[in-house]
Amino acid sequence: MRSGRRRTSRFAAAALALVALAGCTSGGAEEESDPFMVEPRPPGAPDIDYDSPALQEARAAAGIEACAPGDRTSGPAVLPELTLPCLGGGEPVDLSTFEGPLLVNVWASFCGPCRHELPALQQFHEQYGDEVTVLGIDYNETRPDEAIALLDETGATFPQLIDVDLVLGTQRPFVPLREIPKTVVVDADGEVTVLPQSFDDLDDLLDAVAEPLGLDR
Repeated sequence: MRSGRRRTSRFAAAALALVALAGCTSGGAEEESDPFMVEPRPPGAPDIDYDSPALQEARAAAGIEACAPGDRTSGPAVLPELTLPCLGGGEPVDLSTFEGPLLVNVWASFCGPCRHELPALQQFHEQYGDEVTVLGIDYNETRPDEAIALLDETGATFPQLIDVDLVLGTQRPFVPLREIPKTVVVDADGEVTVLPQSFDDLDDLLDAVAEPLGLDR
């Protein structure tokens, strides 16, 4: 594994060239929580630096938890064998090491609905983190500094990976990944629920995830 700057994959960007243009599904303040369409980064786009010393310092100041692999030691993997780097520095993590109960949220700093729901996800992490692993994946990010600043602003401290190569969007259960935010929930038996929506608050999030995760409210 190499550290420092990672180059975006031209192949991955080309493979997702049919993804819709960026922009909220429609205008208007009321639709703040509508999914945000993802625009693939064009071939030849500049490198994205996601673990510079400045980003490492910002991540530490924001109190974002260290990235760590999951505890799966046997049984079929529920997430793809895909190793992603840690946003703001740290050890890369293989998604296939995770098992349920698990909540994975895919987001980006340019996505208004993602910004809106981060506090609810953090509240969930604080209240249920001992029962459910919570993991963020910063997807198709162009400004990791703004992503870390947003996490700091919203108080989100759960671990964060980053996918600047758009590989996640080619892997089940995340495919198709044309809109963010998207939340993938895995229960203790490995059953997967995909939620292509955003959440207004903790109650809204629990309405969607409490039953599949077997949580008492």
